[in-house]
Parts: sequence; structure tokens; C-alpha cells
Amino acid sequence: MNALTLTVWSLSLGAIAAVAVARVGDLLARPSVSQLRAVSYHVSVFLLVLVLSGVLRQLAHPGAGRLQVLQVLAGPLCVGLSNLWIHGWLGAGHRDRLMAAMLRLSALALPLLGAAALALPSELRLPAAAALSLAGSALTCWLLFRAWIIGDRLALAMAAGCLLTLPAIAGLYAIAMRLAPWGWAADPGIALCPALSNGLTGAVLWRRERHQWRTRDPGSVPAVDPLTKVHSSAALVHRMVAAPDRGRDRFGPR
Repeated sequence: MNALTLTVWSLSLGAIAAVAVARVGDLLARPSVSQLRAVSYHVSVFLLVLVLSGVLRQLAHPGAGRLQVLQVLAGPLCVGLSNLWIHGWLGAGHRDRLMAAMLRLSALALPLLGAAALALPSELRLPAAAALSLAGSALTCWLLFRAWIIGDRLALAMAAGCLLTLPAIAGLYAIAMRLAPWGWAADPGIALCPALSNGLTGAVLWRRERHQWRTRDPGSVPAVDPLTKVHSSAALVHRMVAAPDRGRDRFGPR
């Protein structure tokens, strides 16, 4: 890894870390399980890029065998954990049984299959890990698009962020496998994908958190859900309760 390549990947890692630090600030200001999930997601993306890009090898000089184990586990574990957290962000258990089952199954299966890939011959481990990671990310993209179709307005932006993970994962594993010499624009292009994906996903998660903060405010009940643009159930109940009182005010007591 030359100085220019190291600089490019350091900038990508810096952009990912900046989003993670911002979310840590949110976590300290408004502690919640979803905030903790968001911080964990950004940290996992940072570690994935650190391990597969070659920066860890350049800085820490781990043994070849230990580095390969980390590279094999990094992709399936990161994608599997992301699917587990996405299950919570989408409220999949309350929305769609197929979505909930697929996210839970992939969250469990991907890390286990990644660990099983370590039993393969050395030359097949990284290709197997790359295939698992890409399959898991493709599944996530489809499920996020499905969530958008059934009414989640922010899921489409998350699907776009997830779509950027496909070239990111493919490029990172190609670098880890040293498939071919790269041109001058290849590393910047690949490094840009995880940084953009992480930033876009972070922005969407922040909007979800902001929506949850507003709905937790006891002084305001939004008439329309800002995510789905469907009338809020709480607002409808308030209107139904208030309707008899308005009728008595208009027509007088019977």
C-alpha cells in the first residue's frame, strides 16, 4: 500500500468515524436502544473497512493467518449484525412476517456461515466470505425496498445506502484477495462507496430518531405520521373522544 492509497482509505475511515462520533453524542444526549444500535452499526462498518482495505495490515502488521481469519469473519458478521439492527429500526416484527423472518434468519445464519467458511481451504475462504456478504446485503436491499412499498417513506433512502454497500463489499474483498493491480481511480472509487453508504444510512437513522423523540413528547400528538404519511392512531383516538363533546356543544344537551 503506497502513501496515496493509505491516504485515500484513511479519509474514508475518517468520514465513517466522524458519523460514529456524532451518533455517540446523540447517544449521550438521549440514551436509547436504537441509538446504541446506530453507534454499533457505524463501528462495525469502520472495522469492516479497516480490516479489508489493508490499513490494518499496514499499521499493525498482524500475521497472515490471523489477518485472513479477521477478513473472512468481517463481512458476514457486519452484514448479519446490520440485518439484526435493521429488524429493530423497521419495526419488522409489527409490520411484515416475511420481512421479520428473513432479517432474523440472515442475522443468525451469516455469522455462522462465515465461521464455517474458515473450515474451507485457504484459497476459498475469502471468496466464500465475499459471496455470503454480498448475498446478505442484496437481501437487505430487497427487504428495505419492500418496506418502502408497504409504507415506510424513509426505507427507500436506506435501500439506496444499502445498495452502495454492494460495490463497497465487492471492492474490499477484491482488494483483500489481491485479484489484480488497481488503476489510479479504483481505490478512491471503492473507498467512496462505504463512506457514502455509512453517511446516508446515518442520516436516515437520525431522522428516525428525531421522529421518535417527537412522538415521545407528551405535549404534542402529530395528526399525520411523518414516516408513512398515514393518520396517527393517537390523533384519531383523540378526535373520536372529542367528537361527542363537539356534538353536544353544537346541538345542546338532549
